[in-house]
Amino acid sequence: CAGGVELENSGRLEQVGGKFYCWPYWLNPDHKEAGPDPKMELPPERAVMHGGVYYDGFPEAQEQCATRLLQALVLKYKWGRADCVHGHRDFDPDRKEDPGPLWQEIVLTRILNRVFGPG
Repeated sequence: CAGGVELENSGRLEQVGGKFYCWPYWLNPDHKEAGPDPKMELPPERAVMHGGVYYDGFPEAQEQCATRLLQALVLKYKWGRADCVHGHRDFDPDRKEDPGPLWQEIVLTRILNRVFGPG
């Protein structure tokens, strides 16, 4: 399989002054007004701490849709659990960090357990 499914998420967040910003949360550091970009601010309820780092959380509705999509793909293509665990970082770790540990270690595990049973 040479394709994948992209779930929208802001990934790793930076906390600056009690507010959360997604990448690129900074402005041009050579510019005198460098600092957090208000356009990149996320509501604090979206910030989830995992492994000492804040990440943009995945809403339950998004997780449920991903579960239904995976169920359909597994039925159609006869995929096994091991076929469904890869992220961008597995194929291009020098350029990609997504989907990140929050997805890989928490959310994806829940989805795989719903589709394949506890593993």
